[in-house]
Amino acid sequence: MPRTVIDLDQSSTILDVAERIGAAGADEDIVAMGAAGAPWLRNAVFLDVARRLAEPRRFALVTSDQRARSFAASMHVPAYSSVSALDRHELDATERLVRRPADPRGRASRLRGPAVTGRRLAILGSLAAAAVLVLAVVVPEATVVVAPTTRALGPLDLQIRAGPGEIERVVLSETLTTKVQGAATGSREELVRAKGSVVLSNRQTQSRPIARGTVFRTSENIQFEATAERTLPASIIFGPVPLTVGTVDVPVEAVAAGPSGNVAAGRITTSPAPNDYIINNPQPTTGGDAKKIPIVQPQDYTAATSNARLAPAVRERADARLAEWRTRPPANTYVVPRVYTTVTSVTPESAVVGKEVETFDLTVSFVATAFAVPRDEPRKTALARLVDSATRGNTVPESTVQYEETLMGDDTNSGLISWSVRISGSELARVDHDGIRRGLAGRGLDEIDGVLEGAGVRLVRTERQPSWWPRLPVLDGRIRVGEVPATASR
Repeated sequence: MPRTVIDLDQSSTILDVAERIGAAGADEDIVAMGAAGAPWLRNAVFLDVARRLAEPRRFALVTSDQRARSFAASMHVPAYSSVSALDRHELDATERLVRRPADPRGRASRLRGPAVTGRRLAILGSLAAAAVLVLAVVVPEATVVVAPTTRALGPLDLQIRAGPGEIERVVLSETLTTKVQGAATGSREELVRAKGSVVLSNRQTQSRPIARGTVFRTSENIQFEATAERTLPASIIFGPVPLTVGTVDVPVEAVAAGPSGNVAAGRITTSPAPNDYIINNPQPTTGGDAKKIPIVQPQDYTAATSNARLAPAVRERADARLAEWRTRPPANTYVVPRVYTTVTSVTPESAVVGKEVETFDLTVSFVATAFAVPRDEPRKTALARLVDSATRGNTVPESTVQYEETLMGDDTNSGLISWSVRISGSELARVDHDGIRRGLAGRGLDEIDGVLEGAGVRLVRTERQPSWWPRLPVLDGRIRVGEVPATASR
């Protein structure tokens, strides 16, 4: 038969194995090549699941992991250290020869008594007829009242999984988004020029143009330049006395940016032509500043996308979706209180690095996955295993069952849902009325307890007619079996 070789890397889980086996041909044997240390090789149960998924095809394991090969042997899975070893030791399918049980029906032998004739025969016949008549009149009868006993069952410590071969599960999956905020640690300094205005007063009788860019100074040599062109009107002077002084307001801006350009009123007093006009600033200049502008750096993006920042945001959004799933589960199921997440995309670095903002938001897309299982699981599966451990024919009353379950962790984030279960109870013997009658027929009184113990019941009382008769009736039809409620075995 052709075979399919499945190559599985060190990160492969049992879900990956199940998917690959499902994709293989229905008429091809399966050879799984597992990397040492892979999650699906760490547990013998996983190997048993893989073998069952491959049925009716033959399944073999090739791995260098000696522990995994040991697990495989315990699960009756052929395991080899290499493909060449597999080729050298390929096993042919053999069929067991099942020995037919011997026909339980034996041949009844016939015993022939010696022939009796004459008077002897007549005497024997008369005696036999008399004996039958006596027995028919005085045949005893009995009533045996019994109580079925219970026996402690378990406790059984089980590990039950939701997945192929055990508990059917429904996969719930959705792509979600969330926001993660980062802070800018970089910055640049931006200097702003101070602004204000000066008043020029003309000392001459001619008007004078004031060009844009004309520089004025304070006594500390803080320079300001005119930001607009103005014309200084002429003054009217009679002798040494000015009758009318021509003035003009000129907007100015500090030559050097920064807070040094903020000067008080009356500080700008030096002009380039002091003989032609005088200058003063009646109001202080303002607005000079050194602003610190935040800038997003690459390390800011790295910090925002670290697992320490992404994981809590993703977990919070996923838990919220899980709560919604649990509120509205699929019909006849409940959602296991665990959600798995896989991040698929994050806002790229180029979209935020270099931006002049104090904080920035990143959009994170991820897939949230949860699982729903039937409402009565894993209790139903655990109870079935407890019943299987009981003696055949006995019952396990639901009222006697003690049950504890714990959802096991999944540190590898493999998607494995499993429970640790402890279950115990009591098995109740079935009262086989016909079997008890047959077993008691013709028995002595001292044998009753032994027969009933073998039947899983306890004697409560016997009632015999006649009461002096030393044995139970030979005919089981003359024995009645009564039953009272079960009692605990001692």
